[in-house]
Amino acid sequence: MEKEYNMTINRLPSKTWNWLRMNETQLEKIEIPVAGEAKVTLPEKITTAKNEGSKPWNADLAGIASGMGEDMDGLLAAAGVKAKHYEVPADVTEVQPLLLDYAYAQNSLQAGAVAVKAGKNSEITVIEDFASDREASGQAAVSTRLYLEEGAKLRLIQVQRLGSDFTFMNDIGALCEEKASLEVIQLILGGKNTYLGCKTTLQGRESSVNTDTAYIVDGEGRLDMNYVALHEGKKTQSNMQAGGVLRDHAFKLYRGTIDFKWGAKGAVGNEKGPLSRDLFLFNRGSGRRSGGSPGRRPCPKAAIFFRAVRAAESRRSRSCSPR
Repeated sequence: MEKEYNMTINRLPSKTWNWLRMNETQLEKIEIPVAGEAKVTLPEKITTAKNEGSKPWNADLAGIASGMGEDMDGLLAAAGVKAKHYEVPADVTEVQPLLLDYAYAQNSLQAGAVAVKAGKNSEITVIEDFASDREASGQAAVSTRLYLEEGAKLRLIQVQRLGSDFTFMNDIGALCEEKASLEVIQLILGGKNTYLGCKTTLQGRESSVNTDTAYIVDGEGRLDMNYVALHEGKKTQSNMQAGGVLRDHAFKLYRGTIDFKWGAKGAVGNEKGPLSRDLFLFNRGSGRRSGGSPGRRPCPKAAIFFRAVRAAESRRSRSCSPR
């Protein structure tokens, strides 16, 4: 079995000029990880599949495309990952969040996958926390697949607090049926090389997706993002926002695509990428590359996110030692 894997990830749905160097990202000699698991806090009303270990990791949700693409699926398959499946029954509103805590040790080489199905008219919040020691190094990959049935509401919150020499691949794929609503909130507060992909297929009439991403990247860090909203149903809505801070020689690449398919009558999409006033550059050498239109207003939730996380970290440092 080969120990390394070459990947092409974060492809734009429609290619742009090659000189922009935004069409895709090539990763070479990525080490094949081992399957890892998260510490799970399972709410009372959430069910989990019992036979998940006997299936390929994405067997139940194989038809849901993700932002990073097929090579990410290939990496997880090579690692022998089996997804953890969770389901919210129809007409159930779960107040407590499903919490998935990924704690990585020094030199970790892990991969994981989770699949969440929100039943008809259900409501749930899923929180994924990716953390390690501040100076830790390693590599991790996580894929999250979401399926929202008619009228379901799902909020996905991801917080990344990885070490200064960590490489992290974070892939999301979602499918929304009629009047389903998905909200994705991401905080990128650590790691050296971070690759994010998020693709939402708005298949049902009046379904919607909102994504808010806030980040701080410093040192020689690299942040590579690809967000896609695929409008297939009538009167579907999408809103994608991102904003953050680059320090030192940090670099970020943002791709935001709103794709209206034939028949998506009345669909509306808004994209506010980290351009112009959205982005703060500290120190010479900081770099950025983004797709979209300049002069947009900044992500309104970014400052709120940063203040909330800093307050939480302050409380944690007073009560316990950092991990």
